[in-house]
Amino acid sequence: MANGGSVKDIMEGERIMNVVAIRNNLADALNRVAYAGERIVLERRSKGVAALVSMEDLALLERLE
Repeated sequence: MANGGSVKDIMEGERIMNVVAIRNNLADALNRVAYAGERIVLERRSKGVAALVSMEDLALLERLE
């Protein structure tokens, strides 16, 4: 990923990106989620505010509701 914001790996297949990083790298982030199965937590001011997950993960979460 190109510079321009904070990106932190937290576990295999998971990473944290701040809002600036996601704004600058959205296409790459979407490809990582869609094709590599990664989960990306979006942070604002060092707090998680949302997550990007694959459609498969979303379906799993919806079945749990």
